[in-house]
Amino acid sequence: MKGQFLLNTVAFSSATLISRILGYLRDATVAYVFGANPLTDAFFVAWRLPNTLRQLIGEGSFNAAFIPIYTQEEKKSPESAKEYASSLFTYYTLVLSVITFFVVLFADVFVKILAPGFIEKGNFEETV
Repeated sequence: MKGQFLLNTVAFSSATLISRILGYLRDATVAYVFGANPLTDAFFVAWRLPNTLRQLIGEGSFNAAFIPIYTQEEKKSPESAKEYASSLFTYYTLVLSVITFFVVLFADVFVKILAPGFIEKGNFEETV
């Protein structure tokens, strides 16, 4: 049991490290190819919101809440666990679809919140 925990910890930590390295390489590549200009500023601001959602869903409280309940349901009945996961992911998809709709519809408001200085710099339209 202790060995499995250590193995899981090493695997998860390694995957996280690889993810961080790839993220750095992505940012470095964008900076190298496009340089520091209003277009790259717009890209990074536009990237911030979906990246934040990914962090919340993929790395945040969702996993911490989902996995223990799913494991408990699976011990009772694999079919029950499957139904739980299916209903939860359906709900999550609906909620994220609504959020996405409103973010696209009100993109200008979100850009004003995330990058208030972009209107003066002329980067606003590219970001929206």
